[in-house]
Amino acid sequence: MKQTFVAKNLDALGVKPSVSLIFPLEFVNDSASAKWLTGLLNRLFIKELYFRGNILQAAFTNKIIQNSDLNNFDLFFQYQPDIRAYLADHPDQTCNLIKRNIFSTISYRWSIHSWDMALIRFFGRRPEVLDLSDLAGNKAISVNDAQNVQAVFALQVKNGKMVLTDISEQLNRKNGRLALPEKPKGIKQILIIRRYRLQIKDRISQRFNFYNLAHARMLQEIFSVKLKKKFKAYKGLFFDMELIFESLNQQSWPEYDHILENFSNQLLKNIAASWVNGRDAWKVAYEIARKDFFIHELRRDLSKMSTSLKHFIPSDHSLTQRMELNAAFILQIDARKFLPGTPYYRQSLMQIKRMATRRHLEGTPRAPVAIHHLFNRRFSFADKQKHLDQLIASGANHFYFTFLAESCQAKANVLNRLQADNAEFPYYSVWLNRLHQLGHFLQKSVPRCEILALYPLFDTYQDDFLQALQTLEERHLNYALIDLDLFSNDKQCTVNGNRIACNGQTFRVIVLPAVSVLPVATLEKLAKFVEKGGTVLALKNLPRFSLETKKQRTFDNLKKEIWFEGNEPLATSFKKHDSGGRGFYQKDLGRMDSLLEELQPFLKFKIKTSAGAVRFTFQEAEEACYLFIVNTQPQNNVVKIHSPYIGRPYYWNFTEAESVPCPFWYTDPRGLHLKITLMPSESRLLLISKTRSASVRQLYSAELDGVKIMHQGETLFEAEGWRRKEGFAELTVKQDSSLTTVKEKIPDKIPILRISSKNWHLKSKNYEGKAYLGDHSKLYPFGNGSVIYHKIIILERKYTKSYRLFLDLGKVMDWCVLYWNDVFVARSFAPPYVFDISDFVRSGENKLSIGVFYTQANRLAQNCDIFPLREYGLFGPVKIIPYGRIHIKI
Repeated sequence: MKQTFVAKNLDALGVKPSVSLIFPLEFVNDSASAKWLTGLLNRLFIKELYFRGNILQAAFTNKIIQNSDLNNFDLFFQYQPDIRAYLADHPDQTCNLIKRNIFSTISYRWSIHSWDMALIRFFGRRPEVLDLSDLAGNKAISVNDAQNVQAVFALQVKNGKMVLTDISEQLNRKNGRLALPEKPKGIKQILIIRRYRLQIKDRISQRFNFYNLAHARMLQEIFSVKLKKKFKAYKGLFFDMELIFESLNQQSWPEYDHILENFSNQLLKNIAASWVNGRDAWKVAYEIARKDFFIHELRRDLSKMSTSLKHFIPSDHSLTQRMELNAAFILQIDARKFLPGTPYYRQSLMQIKRMATRRHLEGTPRAPVAIHHLFNRRFSFADKQKHLDQLIASGANHFYFTFLAESCQAKANVLNRLQADNAEFPYYSVWLNRLHQLGHFLQKSVPRCEILALYPLFDTYQDDFLQALQTLEERHLNYALIDLDLFSNDKQCTVNGNRIACNGQTFRVIVLPAVSVLPVATLEKLAKFVEKGGTVLALKNLPRFSLETKKQRTFDNLKKEIWFEGNEPLATSFKKHDSGGRGFYQKDLGRMDSLLEELQPFLKFKIKTSAGAVRFTFQEAEEACYLFIVNTQPQNNVVKIHSPYIGRPYYWNFTEAESVPCPFWYTDPRGLHLKITLMPSESRLLLISKTRSASVRQLYSAELDGVKIMHQGETLFEAEGWRRKEGFAELTVKQDSSLTTVKEKIPDKIPILRISSKNWHLKSKNYEGKAYLGDHSKLYPFGNGSVIYHKIIILERKYTKSYRLFLDLGKVMDWCVLYWNDVFVARSFAPPYVFDISDFVRSGENKLSIGVFYTQANRLAQNCDIFPLREYGLFGPVKIIPYGRIHIKI
């Protein structure tokens, strides 16, 4: 099946789109731009479109979209409710808007007097301090706006300190009369703390900074009703979480402004007393209040929001670590910070694995990630593919790309430029084909992990937590990362004998990665699991504290049931139960290998590598298992895989949209054994078919550099391979328990043809004529479009007989298309740029043509300092490598 056919007929193949586009609303300003956008979406096989901008205020755009084919797509709109219009229509809601439980676009401003900024955020405004000496013996005073008073305290000096007495109940909220207590000695002042107070309209700024479930649903419904009247394709709303809460560092709680309407006045009293006495103790109570608000209010409300309102949330946002990432959340990855080995890289991949686990357990298989600007960015296809492969191997299976208009570009000219410079666009549809096909397989299957790791909401910002998870990955342990609320839910996770059953999956091993705080109910389930014969492994440290402080003694007793009595040991240890259950503890992560020997009976899916860790996801569907694997190492990596699922393995060829038999594999009573070689940054999708019998002749081993299976049956095995070595090649075929070995003569080694970097014929918009290979940006830094390289190659007859020829282009920036004798051979978006040209060459004169393409970054760099000038072109060295061809038939 040809690649062009795949690009145009993904619908016919039963593939659902796995890519969505986020587009600026202001760019759809006439019928021509709407038509262009429709054509772009069709070419890229994108069915979901997210419009960024306020659609309710874009009257002209509304009309254009309604009268265009854009209504044939699933349209999502940015959620930007007009709070002023809402207040005008609902004047009775003004008081509700200024209470703690609130979601709005209002940022209140107030006068700052003597209070610290944090206290102003906490209480809403500075308190009023009334001096009783000015009251001339009155038994009552009048308090303005009494309904907005939060608390009233009498201030009395005792032992040199200001002590507060709560007299809030003595305030009549209707008439504002405050009945003063009989004047005991020492009371000289009254402290009045008020709730938020909405000030004049011209001091209201538009910005999300509150969140409340009931209010959010009310505003969302109003917004949605207006959209549904206009757009038949309206599917939902979305917004950025950073527009609600700005992310702080990992040790801080998210910033928000609220009052503590339902909190006890004792907390207010403690804070106010610390403040009036000039001490910083109030900050401790302030942080406790913020934490309590988050755990019991904000996180709960966000988790229950309707999935029709999508939340784009950065992977390193301080809320991300503490949220249950249900189907309403879309993780955002900043590609500029996504560098292997960095904390951001590890944190992002960890959150994706956690999100993917939750989605599959809840029956919503889409695990979405927003990462790249599809156009107008500095990243090449190779850069993007490296990023996406890492995300896919961690569990992502749907991607959101932004169409970004750079600030240095005139908005009116962006679409015209992109339409004129459209040589890049046809290749995007080919490149995205791979993502659509990957998403198709990974969304219709479920992860098959053998280890269940707990994700607590309280320890995840610690380095030990990430280090413990990294240790599991370096040992290629196939684990799922589950939130505590799902684990504690007996409907989601059940102790079933010596296994934990979670939505069709079972686990024999549970890992606590540097977990310090746990609810008692969680520890009770772990104790029951071990009692029934399960295995619990605590890494780095044992759980120390109960989430419920009053149950600490129960917590400590449960620890003894799982692990051991006495103090925490300094080395590896375990407690074995009568049922066979074990409570392991591993303090030194560098000594995990010895512990893994103990876990081997429970781990049937195994991966071993020759050159460091790989990243992978292993999933199962009705007809096949899928293994997507990425080599994260800068050198070739031989990967040996053992799967308990027995079937015939295949590579998936994204270009042809079909499966290709894997060469090196065999089966035995223990399962399937498979060996593959991955080049640097290479990724593969392997299918283990459940419908095709594995009782065929299998290639056990071969001294060949490459093997293509021509036929594989019970009585016949036919393959072709090649090697650049003189002598004989030995090949072994296995069927059941018998091995058959044959030797074949390798054709004599002939020289590599090195093609000079001089005297190439180059053709581009800026130049045509002879040229050297190298960086084309030095000659034409702001050029665009394609650069075509031609050269005539003379091949002796011996090169076209009994040899497999590979063309190695060396370095290419950014991607290329290869023609040989004016016949299309292949295209490649990422290194290595090596092509099999054996079926296209002829003896004598051959015409080599290479088209090199690059992104729009250099065009943007002409007017924008924020864009670096990228090198581009064919750099080489270019060479033709002949391998002796061997055909084997057994």
